[in-house]
Amino acid sequence: MKKRMPMAALSMLFLISCSSTKWNIGNYFNRQQTNAVEATGKEFVDLLDGRRVYGNKVDIGGNFRTIVIVDNVKYELNNVKDVQLNNKFYTKINNKLLLTIVRGEKINVYEYGKELYSNNTMTTSSSYFYSKNGGKLIPLYSLKDVARAIGDCSATESINKLTKESLQENMRKDHRFLNEYFEKYNKECP
Repeated sequence: MKKRMPMAALSMLFLISCSSTKWNIGNYFNRQQTNAVEATGKEFVDLLDGRRVYGNKVDIGGNFRTIVIVDNVKYELNNVKDVQLNNKFYTKINNKLLLTIVRGEKINVYEYGKELYSNNTMTTSSSYFYSKNGGKLIPLYSLKDVARAIGDCSATESINKLTKESLQENMRKDHRFLNEYFEKYNKECP
């Protein structure tokens, strides 16, 4: 016989999860149309030895996503630098593949998604980071963090005046609005 959680306990869990939900700046990045994807339109893996291996089918697998598979040939993640698959570009940092949302010479924005399993249900939790000039990863949680990251340049200082509401309004007009701020920083800031 299966045990069932009492309705009162379910209601309490729902209320707790709703009340602890925070506004996440990551919801305002466009992950589908990024400047990180290379125009080749092909899937590939860049290896640490400098080789680029193209494939008809590239996949990330293994326990804890530690293997990259290119046309049935397996590469250990510790030998991989970058991966492009399904029109998304991933960069390996700290032996994890992070989705690259914005890629440039001065600043990069990454998403790290974790799959969480509970009671045969999978949910995804994502964290967002930026890195300046290849330095350490710094978390992006809010508009304040975005302003700290790119608000120090005259070309992008208007980000300092954005509110959550104005960001939402601009995103309705241009779904790449936040990405473009970071891309502008890469192009126009010293």
